[in-house]
Amino acid sequence: MAIGKLIITRFADLGHLGLYLLSYLIPRKKNVWVFGSWFGQNYSDNSKYFFEYVNQFTSIKAIWISQNREVVKSIQSKGYKAFHYKSMKAAYYISIAKVGVVSCAPHDIASYSLAKMKIINLWHGTALKKIMHDVKGYEKSGFVHELHRFLFPFKFISFSMIS
Repeated sequence: MAIGKLIITRFADLGHLGLYLLSYLIPRKKNVWVFGSWFGQNYSDNSKYFFEYVNQFTSIKAIWISQNREVVKSIQSKGYKAFHYKSMKAAYYISIAKVGVVSCAPHDIASYSLAKMKIINLWHGTALKKIMHDVKGYEKSGFVHELHRFLFPFKFISFSMIS
């Protein structure tokens, strides 16, 4: 069973690689920003409050992307734009957005379409612990890892800004 899941994951990665490379060709719009939180599951944390601020006080078109349909409905009921990450509208906005705002990782939005996007990580609080690159052993090395990084660059997106 585990080998079957691995094969399916790698085929999905190849599809995502195509979308990632395609996203280099699509021009980004500086007034379109996409937001997400907790790997696409929640409407919470600093990215939520910044999303609401941007909607209320700027002319930027702010779009919330979520994997959770209930979250999308809740945000839409407040009058904001929100789309399920597998929808065509989400794919469109992710493809044209110049800025992505997240609270955990680029996967809060959809990492396969983030080429040329500025990623701002607001986290979900103040770090009182070691996170990401501070954790010993986080950075892997070796031929297999480097090959994976070369073949699937969208899985290794770095942040433009971390607050």
